[in-house]
Amino acid sequence: MRRWKRALRAHGRTTGLVAIVVVWLCVFQVWWVAPRRAEQAARQDALAGMRTELTQIRTDVDRLPAVEAAIAVLDARIAHAQAARADARDTTAVLRRIELLAGAARLSIRGYTPEPALAHELHAEWPSRLELGGGFDDVRAFFDRVEGCLGAVAIGDLTLRAADAAYDGATVSATFTLTAFAFNGAPANRADPLPDDDCRTVSAVADAAQDAPEAHPDPFSPRLPAVDPLAGGSTAPGLAGLRVGELTLQGLVLSAGRPLAVVAAPGGETYILRGGEQLLDGSVAAVHADEVVLLERRGGSAVASEIRKALIDRTDGR
Repeated sequence: MRRWKRALRAHGRTTGLVAIVVVWLCVFQVWWVAPRRAEQAARQDALAGMRTELTQIRTDVDRLPAVEAAIAVLDARIAHAQAARADARDTTAVLRRIELLAGAARLSIRGYTPEPALAHELHAEWPSRLELGGGFDDVRAFFDRVEGCLGAVAIGDLTLRAADAAYDGATVSATFTLTAFAFNGAPANRADPLPDDDCRTVSAVADAAQDAPEAHPDPFSPRLPAVDPLAGGSTAPGLAGLRVGELTLQGLVLSAGRPLAVVAAPGGETYILRGGEQLLDGSVAAVHADEVVLLERRGGSAVASEIRKALIDRTDGR
């Protein structure tokens, strides 16, 4: 009996000890391990974010030379525009530039009206209303020069209309608003127009297009109404001015073994027809021993109808 009591006591002590250890482990897990794991997970998330940022920084560093180059190009363009448009406030200088460009394009300046300037924070706008007269290709060449040589300008309110040809021979009148942009604080520069090779290249291209008007017909050039040579009388001499229906066969003769047709015109003139002769509205297809075969084009048609004329006509009595 005593042995059993001792065994139970030993078992109770062991069970209590195990319970204490389990409780201690649970407390350790809750109060120590779990917070450390959460902290470790947070640090891992932060590390992943830092790695992402590092990758983005490396990408930005790789792109930095290209961005710096683009900024340098923009700075150069701004500097060039400021230098080129520094004299835009001088109305006389603007007019001189336009006069030279218009003269190079063979245009006449019919009107030039400066309008009030518009001030902005970084720049000022100086609009001018212009009217130019000349040929259509000349106007196009002028706009090519303006775009390539005057830099920071804008063209708006463009109106093209047919001009009176009696006025300096122009076929088109162009009215538009040319706005020059002047950057605030730009240094003064009184350079002449067409200062660089690029502008001269644009002018050369415009000259080449202007010197080939047949490739671009002037839509403002006055057009004479199309006249059908068959609709009225012709002033062409000889057979070229006679119609097939006007000819009357007078006789057929042989010359060197070849038949020839003797025909009379309405005015009493007599002509000798051979194969291949051209008339106002047709031609002579062939001359036979007993008839002449003519080809007649009616109403300007490209298809010719065959007309036979004989001394004794078997079809219509002619």
